[in-house]
Amino acid sequence: MIRMKNVSKSFRSDLLRRKRIALRGMNLHVRRGETYALLGANGAGKTTTMKLLLDLIRPDEGEIRVDGIESHRSRCRLRLGYIPERPYFFPHLTGEELVLYYAALSGVERRLARVRCDKLLESLGLAGAASKKTRSYSKGMLQRLAFAQLLVGRPEILILDEPLSGLDPVGRREIRDILLREKERGSTILISSHILEDVEKVCDRAGFLVDGGIRNEVDSSGTEVLEVEATGIAAEELEAAKLVVEQIARVGERTRFRLGDEKELEKMNEVVRNHGGEIVSVNRHARSLEKLFVENVSSREVNR
Repeated sequence: MIRMKNVSKSFRSDLLRRKRIALRGMNLHVRRGETYALLGANGAGKTTTMKLLLDLIRPDEGEIRVDGIESHRSRCRLRLGYIPERPYFFPHLTGEELVLYYAALSGVERRLARVRCDKLLESLGLAGAASKKTRSYSKGMLQRLAFAQLLVGRPEILILDEPLSGLDPVGRREIRDILLREKERGSTILISSHILEDVEKVCDRAGFLVDGGIRNEVDSSGTEVLEVEATGIAAEELEAAKLVVEQIARVGERTRFRLGDEKELEKMNEVVRNHGGEIVSVNRHARSLEKLFVENVSSREVNR
């Protein structure tokens, strides 16, 4: 659904016009109906990636397509809905007026816009504040209003830049429930967030953006690491068999290894047996998305 191929983007940001690289050779693939989390340190290029997809800025090099359509085509943007990190609304408009305004911008017929507006404000808990000026809305209410203006046009693809930022636990749960409903509806969602607990609950996959590109991708629920104890084998013999292992400790005749891929376990068992050894135990330990984030995002980027 979303494809970025070898995309690079740089900026010149000071009086000396020095070049600052935001993305270099970026490759990204988000499948139809998938919820994908774009993770990285502050300034790693997450917002730049989203602005490129929205054609708010253009790449220096590379190709960007949405459902096969080049991102700079107007018909591509009709498929997209966007919430920036800091949504801003006209303070003199009421919540109802604002949602109807965005419905008109999205080309929704007036009568249908009214039905959708009422339904969205009700489902988002804003029906009681529909006639109030948005200047009186709390942070959580503004975030929910942002989702109302996003969804009134029924976009196929949702691009969300830190939609959980600054919310209390109740507000986070409300936004998380909205995202889960959109998943059930079949929307394709690209989201950036530092609140990894919520990412694990709503996303299918996560990609770590480091040094201007995706360093690694994982299932957002985290992955398992295997700790294997074996006798009669050394790390060098396993590596010679092209197995990627990490020796953790040696206790008597037993050696404990860490194995990152369960597919390798069967091959390891065969190699150990061929050397006259034996696998004594296998323990599985979950690696949280937080731990994976720390492992992958080893340096804090300053590009944005």
